[in-house]
Amino acid sequence: MLTSLELQEAYNAGKRSFPRVQLAGQLLEGMVLSEAYLAHANFQGAYLCYSQLLGANLVQANLRHAELVRVNFKQANLSEADLRGANLLEANLARASLFQAQLDGANLTEANLADSNLRQASLNGATLPGCNLRGADLQGAYLARVQLAGADLGEANLAAAVLARGELSGVSLTRANLRGADLTGTNLTRADLYRADLTGANLIRADLTGAELGRVCLRQACLSAAILNRAMLQGANLHGGDGWTDLSSAVLTDSNLADADLRRVNLTRANLSGAILTGADLRGAQLWGANLTNANLTGANLAGTDLRMTVLTDAILHRADLSGCNLQGVDFSRRELTRVNLHRADLRGANLSRAILSQADLIDALLEGTDFSEADLREARLSDTLDGANVKGARLPNLRSAP
Repeated sequence: MLTSLELQEAYNAGKRSFPRVQLAGQLLEGMVLSEAYLAHANFQGAYLCYSQLLGANLVQANLRHAELVRVNFKQANLSEADLRGANLLEANLARASLFQAQLDGANLTEANLADSNLRQASLNGATLPGCNLRGADLQGAYLARVQLAGADLGEANLAAAVLARGELSGVSLTRANLRGADLTGTNLTRADLYRADLTGANLIRADLTGAELGRVCLRQACLSAAILNRAMLQGANLHGGDGWTDLSSAVLTDSNLADADLRRVNLTRANLSGAILTGADLRGAQLWGANLTNANLTGANLAGTDLRMTVLTDAILHRADLSGCNLQGVDFSRRELTRVNLHRADLRGANLSRAILSQADLIDALLEGTDFSEADLREARLSDTLDGANVKGARLPNLRSAP
């Protein structure tokens, strides 16, 4: 069995092949073994801090509970290596291969894993705050309950990765691939997901409070009961496509969804109070029981949606497209509805008393039992008759007032 001194001497003499070397528990601080062949080596519990293993072959090596602080593993091959419980504080693993490596419970605080291969690696309960994983390939990796606060995962590939119940607050995931990823119950508060692809991702009960989600793709993602308070979703794509994007019971209070694509999104019982939805496309969205109190829907497109059970108290609807909407029994009394498109809308039994409908389009709307009492309909576009509607005291086009 080689001692650490004999190993270093042999390496210095030009030898590079040390398969299955047994150095468990040895003091190996500052060793220089770059480009060495160390496949199946046993370094369990060894102290290798500050060592140089640049480009070394450590396939299926045992490094369990090893001390690897600031070790240089750049471009090393650690495929299927056992690094469970290892201390890799500030280690350099840039462009290293960790394919199917076991890193459960490992400490990778501020480690450099940029452009590394972590496909199908297991990092259950690993600690990676401040870690550089930019451009890393984590497809199919298992990262449940991982600690990644403040880490950089920009442009990383996390397709089908498991990040359930992870701590990812403040993480950078700009342009990351998270298609089909499992983020159930994950903490993503203040995370930066600008232009990330979350198509089909599972975000049930995830916390995205204050997250940057501008231009993100959430097509057919599941965000049921997710928290998105003050989240920034400008221009985000949540289109359900042939299926549905599920935001049922999600909390989106004060979130910014300006110009977002929300077609075929399930927002049943979602809380969107105070949300900014200017220019958003909500055609075909499910809004049963949704709360849009004080939401800004200026210029939003809600054509054809059913708003009968939607809470629209004090929502701003200037220039909104409500054509073909089911608005039976909705209370729009005293509301500012200037230039709102209500063409062919169903307003039967709706209350629009004292509402301002200047330049609104009400042509072919169903108005049986609609209350327009004292409403301002001057310059509004109306059908030839308002039969069945209550227009007592209303100001009608051509400067006429109803009796």
